[in-house]
Amino acid sequence: MPWNLVVGELVLGIGAALAIGTGAALVRYWRTGRFPAQEQDAAPSLLTAWAKVGLGLVLVIWGVATLDRAGLF
Repeated sequence: MPWNLVVGELVLGIGAALAIGTGAALVRYWRTGRFPAQEQDAAPSLLTAWAKVGLGLVLVIWGVATLDRAGLF
């Protein structure tokens, strides 16, 4: 198995997990006003959450592009 397929799948998986997981936490924040496992008096960091979603989407695009260059698509 070529290394670029492994790297592409790894980056795609990590990016998708980051974007989907943080997106789900943002949906929960929108519904309840709290992030999962947030302390009672802690201030939520929406900027950090949106940055994680953005980073996840960048990793997804990078992983798809790597797999496309490897000839998977």
